[in-house]
Amino acid sequence: MPTNPAVAAPAPAKPAPAVPAKPAKPAAPKIVRDPKWAKPWQTHDDYVGMKSTKEAPKKVDTSPGIIHKFVSIFFGSPKGERDPKWAEPWQTHEGTRKATEPEAHKPPVTPAAKPAPVPVVPVVKPAPAPAAKPAPTPAPAPAPAPAPAPARAPAPAPKPAVVPKPAPVEKTFPSEPAGTSPAPPVATPRANIPADVPKATREQVLAKVEEEPTAPQKPPPQEEKEQIVVVPTAVRSRVNLEATLGLDEPSLDASIRTDPISDASLRELKKIYETSIKPLELLYKYEDISNRHISDPELFAPPMVLVLGPYSTGKSTFINYLLGNENTKRALKTGMPPSLGVFRVVQYGESDRELDGTDLSAHWSFQSLSKFGQNFIDQLKGKQLNNPLLKKATFVEAPGILEMRRPGERIYPFNDVIQWFIDRADIILVMFDYTKLDAGYELEAILDQLKGRESQVRILLNKADQIPPEELIKIQGSLFWNLSPLLGVSVPPTVYAGSFSSRPYKANSPAKLFQAQEEALLGDIAKAINNRVDNRIAIARRHAVRCRNHAQMVDTYLNTYYKNKGFLTSKHKLSEDIIENPHSYNIYEGMSMLTNISRYDLPDPEVYRDFFRVHNLYDFQTLKETCTYIKGCPLHKIDAAITQELPELLARYHRLMDQAMAAPGMKPLYNQDLPSPGAGVGQAAAHTETS
Repeated sequence: MPTNPAVAAPAPAKPAPAVPAKPAKPAAPKIVRDPKWAKPWQTHDDYVGMKSTKEAPKKVDTSPGIIHKFVSIFFGSPKGERDPKWAEPWQTHEGTRKATEPEAHKPPVTPAAKPAPVPVVPVVKPAPAPAAKPAPTPAPAPAPAPAPAPARAPAPAPKPAVVPKPAPVEKTFPSEPAGTSPAPPVATPRANIPADVPKATREQVLAKVEEEPTAPQKPPPQEEKEQIVVVPTAVRSRVNLEATLGLDEPSLDASIRTDPISDASLRELKKIYETSIKPLELLYKYEDISNRHISDPELFAPPMVLVLGPYSTGKSTFINYLLGNENTKRALKTGMPPSLGVFRVVQYGESDRELDGTDLSAHWSFQSLSKFGQNFIDQLKGKQLNNPLLKKATFVEAPGILEMRRPGERIYPFNDVIQWFIDRADIILVMFDYTKLDAGYELEAILDQLKGRESQVRILLNKADQIPPEELIKIQGSLFWNLSPLLGVSVPPTVYAGSFSSRPYKANSPAKLFQAQEEALLGDIAKAINNRVDNRIAIARRHAVRCRNHAQMVDTYLNTYYKNKGFLTSKHKLSEDIIENPHSYNIYEGMSMLTNISRYDLPDPEVYRDFFRVHNLYDFQTLKETCTYIKGCPLHKIDAAITQELPELLARYHRLMDQAMAAPGMKPLYNQDLPSPGAGVGQAAAHTETS
C-alpha cells in the first residue's frame, strides 16, 4: 500500500541547545562537636558553678506585735514561777496523751477470785537432849627413858676445789665500751584471747591511733655538776691578813665608832660640791670637755680595788685568798686556760648569788656603765657575797690580756671601759707571772692609761716561790726596767714578789722575804680602804681645780674675742680664727700670767677646738657677767672651796677620827653635825697633800 511521503517521512528533529554544565557544589564541612556538650547538663561545669536561684527562706519575726506590747505596758504580765507542768508542749503532755488513748484497747476489768485458804500444819518441837557427861581424864603415862646419844660419824674428807673457768669476754670496738649496749628485748607471751571477743576492723584501729596523739616524752633531768673542791692538806695562817685588813674583832669594833664620822664627812663634801663647785661647772659646760664627773657613786661608793694583768697570772686566786673563799664553792672560778674575757665585780650582799650585766648596770654605783653599749653589758658579770671585807671594798677583775689579739677586734670599747674603772679605783694592782714578763700591744695601751696615777699602782710578781732564789733578783730587776718606760716615770714602780694564795711556800724559797712583801702589799690595800674620805676629798679638789681652769680659759677666749671684734667684723669668722690660731692671740701666755694656774694643767688647743665646735664661743658669758648681787660670783665660791672649805673639812675629819679612836667607850656620832674647826686649822690643812 502506498504511503504518503509527507506523512511517512517525518521531518528531522532540531538539535537541542547546549545547556552549560552547573559547577559542582563544594562538600559541606565536617562539623566537630564541642567537647563541653559531651556531658549531660546536670553534671556540666557551667551548671554546677551557677548560683542557686532559690530564694533564701524568709525569717519569721517571732517578736510580739504592737498591740501585745501596748497591753503588756499598761496591764503588765503576771510575775512568778511558771508551773513546771506547762513547760512541756501540749501535744506530748501527759494529760493530753491519757485523754486521747482509746478505751477499746484496755482489757476488761474483772474482779479476781479470792485464793483458797492455806491449811495450817502444827509444828511439833523435839524434846531437849540430856547433857553429855565429861569423860574422865586418863592417868599420865610414865616418861620414857632417854635414848643413848648416837656415835659421832667421822667428817668426810674435803673435796678438791674446782676452779671455775673464766667466762669468755667478747671483744668490743673502742668507740663502744663494753656494758653500754642495750639489752635485747624480751618476748612476752601472748595472752589467750577469748573467741567471743569482737575484733575491730583495720580502719577503726587506724582511726583510734590517729585520734590519740602520743605525748612527747620529757628528757631525763640532767644532774647538776657539782664543783669539785680540792682542799690542800696545809694552808697558811690568816691571822696577819685579817689584822692588817681590819677584819679582826678590835678593828670591827673600832669601825662601828668611825663609820658614822666618815658618812657625815661625805655628806658635808657633797654639800660643798653642790653649792660651790657645780654652778661654775654647769655655766661653762665642763662635762663636755672631760670624762671625769662627780656624782653620788663617786662620793659614797665603797673603795674599789682594780686587778689587771695578763691571763692565768693568779688574779682570781688572789681575790679568793683575800676573801678567804679558797677551796670552797663560793670561790671565783680559776684555771690555767684564759678566762671568758669578762669583767668580774665582787661586791657585798646579804645573800650569795650570781649577777649578770643587767643587774649590775641597774645598781646605783654602776649605772654609768650603760653608756658603753649592750655588747659590754653582756661581758660584765658579778658575784654578791656576804663577806666582811666586801663591806669595806669592792673588787673588780679585768679580763686577762691576750697579746696576739688584733687591734680593734673586741666588740666593745675595751680601753674606754678600763679608763672608767681606773678613774674610780682607789688602788690598782697589776699582776704578772714569772713566765709572762713581756708587754705587748694591749698591755702597753693599758699602762699608758695609768700615767699620772703612779702612786695608786702596785706591781705584783706572782708564783715567785717557783723561781730559784738566785734567779729571783734577775727576774724582779728585768720587770722593773721593762715597765718603767711604759709608765712614764724615772723612778721604778713598786714591785711585790710572792705567792699570793693560801698554799704554803715551796721548800728552799725565801719565805721571810715573801711574807714581808705580802704584809707591805696588804698594808697598802688597807691604807687605800681606810683613806676613803681622804681620797674623796682629794678627788673633789682636783675636780674643782679643773673646773676653775676651764672657766678661766673660756673667759680668756671671750676677752680676746671682744677685744678684736669691730663694728663690721663677722663674729663667726673672728671666733673661728681665734679657735684655730690661739697662739697668734697669746691666749695660753695670758693664762700663764694668772695666779694659781700652771700652763701644764691646761688642756691642749685641739681639745678646745673640738669644744667650741659644739658650743659657740660668743654664746658664753664672761666671768664678770656671771656675778650677781644676791648669789655672788661663782669663781669666788670655787676659789673658797679649793683653798678653805675642803682643807677645813679634811682637818676636821682627822680630828674627829683621832678622838673616836682614843676613846673606845665613846658613842658613835650618828646624828651629830661635824663641829666647826678651831682657829688655824684651815691654814694647817692647806698644806695637806690632797691633790
